[in-house]
This record gives sequence, structure tokens and C-alpha cells, in this order.
Amino acid sequence: MPMRNCEASEGNNERTNEIRPHCRPLATCQEGRADPGALAVTNRGSNIYELLSWLTFPGGRIDSKNYFSVNVDGRPCRYIGITIKRGNPTAADYIAVKPGESLTSVVSLSEAYAINGPGLLTVVYSAINPGLAEDAPGDRLVSGTVSVRLD
Repeated sequence: MPMRNCEASEGNNERTNEIRPHCRPLATCQEGRADPGALAVTNRGSNIYELLSWLTFPGGRIDSKNYFSVNVDGRPCRYIGITIKRGNPTAADYIAVKPGESLTSVVSLSEAYAINGPGLLTVVYSAINPGLAEDAPGDRLVSGTVSVRLD
């Protein structure tokens, strides 16, 4: 299905903690695809932030339906990607994100979701970053909404 117009916008991300995820489409609109997209996680705090590495999609591969909400005209898109089951994270599974540093991954939504247009594609990233200590609370990471018009 052709996508002649590719208008993108990101909604407000009113996060109060120090780490902020944000999604954005890259400047490509290909037939039948809204790809690729970028997920960036930025440490806006003054301390090093320990981020679970698999929440950044190393290699650009989405490996669970639990991280993105993908909809076209408000209808959820079916997850068709791989699912990796993992054990409890260890200290080696975390990345130290320095203050002011951003980690960016390029991901292909159409490899992980059955995206059918035309319509308004909306994407939100949401994940829980568990604390390193067993009793430490996890941080909920939520991006703003990214919208792309599929024609």
C-alpha cells in the first residue's frame, strides 16, 4: 500500500525522572512500511543511570510485543515478530548511561507488527527498567506518542 505522505510528530513526553525515551520516525516512507524508526534513551539527570541493555534493542531487532503500542486509526496492530524469553537480569545486562548521554537504536516496526494503512499510525514505547538491587523499584519508561500518516 503506497504511503505518499509521511507526516510525523511526537507528542509531549512529560516525564519527571532522569531517563527519557523518545521515538521518532526516520525520513523514509516505503510502500507498505512505516520504517525504520529510532528509539533514543537520554539521561537528563546528573548521575549515571543503569539501563537494562535489552530495552534498547541491540541490533535493531524488536524481540517482544511488550515494548511498543502500535495502532492504525486507533486499532492495535498485531505483533508478528520474534519473542525472546530471558531470565532475571544480572549486573552484566545493564548499560551505564552517563549524564547527557543518549543511546539510539534503529528498529523496523513492520518486521515486528502487521501495519496496515491507510490511516494514522501511532507508536508509543513503554518499558519497566528494573533496579539493580533486588529490592530497588523499577522505573517506568514511556515515550511521547509518534504519529505518522499512512496513505
